[in-house]
Amino acid sequence: MSQFVVPTVEVEVEALVSDGRLISGSVFLPSGTPHHAGPELPFEWLNEPSGFVAFKPAAGGAPFLLNKDAVVCLTVPAALDSRPSDELAEAHEVTVEAGPHGWTGLLRVEGPPEKSRVLDLLNGEETFLRLV
Repeated sequence: MSQFVVPTVEVEVEALVSDGRLISGSVFLPSGTPHHAGPELPFEWLNEPSGFVAFKPAAGGAPFLLNKDAVVCLTVPAALDSRPSDELAEAHEVTVEAGPHGWTGLLRVEGPPEKSRVLDLLNGEETFLRLV
């Protein structure tokens, strides 16, 4: 059966969930992707159509399935979420607010000049924004 196991990379994260809890732990990203060399990036992984992810709490306890719809913000180490195409993407400084929480950073928009506005990104297909 082990030939059917997808190799993964364990990544430490903090997740702010919709009920206001901040939970620390690990998620497991595929160790490869057809889109680029190396493991799948957290941003790519979050925007996949699967609705649940395995989450291993840092404080111990049993791993559980975390519903992506309940994730407000997932924080990962910056070194794990960089892409070569970032240098080519137009960067916009934005503030994102969700209830009492707020984050300020760079939102990178890739695409032709006529599709490089923040609004174009927000109206795209991806559910999660990548704020650096």
